Amino acid sequence: MPTLAAKLPPLKEQLVSSLLHSLSLPSNRRTAAVTLISLLNRLKAGAAARKTFLEMRAQVIQNLVRKIPFEGYIETYIGELAIVFFIGIKHTADWYLASFKENEVASCKLDSHLPLCESKQLAFISWTKGQIEEYCRIFRRQVYTKDVDPKVVQDVMQITFSSARKVLFFLGPRFSY
Repeated sequence: MPTLAAKLPPLKEQLVSSLLHSLSLPSNRRTAAVTLISLLNRLKAGAAARKTFLEMRAQVIQNLVRKIPFEGYIETYIGELAIVFFIGIKHTADWYLASFKENEVASCKLDSHLPLCESKQLAFISWTKGQIEEYCRIFRRQVYTKDVDPKVVQDVMQITFSSARKVLFFLGPRFSY
């Protein structure tokens, strides 16, 4: 009969796999995501949790973008697109800080190993950069065409700047890496 120690690694792998699958569901709410990430951190699967969480949030934003109707008004479409992306980034930042604060983000402020801290922050920063680049790609495709009036271009640029400023205002000092 095998000892209990021999049975634990496969069971731990199964548990981690199951928790990661649950975390990958786009229907998760903040409390569920924070709880799942906390459990994964306790199982020493923080890196996998971070990757799965950020992929799930990207999928949520992508699904919301697909639901935006384009009815011929570029200003309306870009306004809704900006809301989806910038509020999605804001909520992801809030969830990320709530999920990883005690385990990683807080330790980076006190940790003297700067490269380690940078790698812990890099996943979220890279994810955010990718989301902003995706917003810019869609923006360019919709706005910078031959038949768009320059006034419309100015208006949608203002919409983008305004939405980004609002998100930065709401993030405030809480978001300090």
